[in-house]
Amino acid sequence: MATSIAARRSTSLDLTCDFCVLYIEHRREVANLIQASEPPAQRSAAVRRKYPKGGPSVIMEKLQLNIPDMYADHHVLKVRSALTAVAGVQEVIASSAFRLISVTHDPATVTPEAIEATLAEAGYPVGDNGAGVMPNVVPVKTGSKDPAWNRLGVRISKTDMRDAKLSR
Repeated sequence: MATSIAARRSTSLDLTCDFCVLYIEHRREVANLIQASEPPAQRSAAVRRKYPKGGPSVIMEKLQLNIPDMYADHHVLKVRSALTAVAGVQEVIASSAFRLISVTHDPATVTPEAIEATLAEAGYPVGDNGAGVMPNVVPVKTGSKDPAWNRLGVRISKTDMRDAKLSR
């Protein structure tokens, strides 16, 4: 059974960036597999399908959105709290580093347009026409390396003026 991002965050590391939690956890799983003396047990067909309780009629969908105004950890917390309050939203993975969110939701309960409206109402409109940092969908939880990391993986040491204005 998969653990929620919030549960993983509270038990392993105190990280705000959900993508960081996923990355670190994936690295730990790979290290454990390499060090294991026995191969991992095969999963049954039912487990591989990962159907939620109730069967295929309630399969969740994933939505990835660029949020240009989510540039700091306190923005991640606000976006996460706004979206988790929406009925039908199961999981929110957010990163201020990539200015990206991944929302797992029930399409029968909430639409992508309603999610975008909730974000706009909270003050975080969705970037369109290349306004976001990430031009392509990021492979969340696949374990594959994002090709944009080569472009975005540089540590910035210059203070963002928007953050400096907030601290005054």
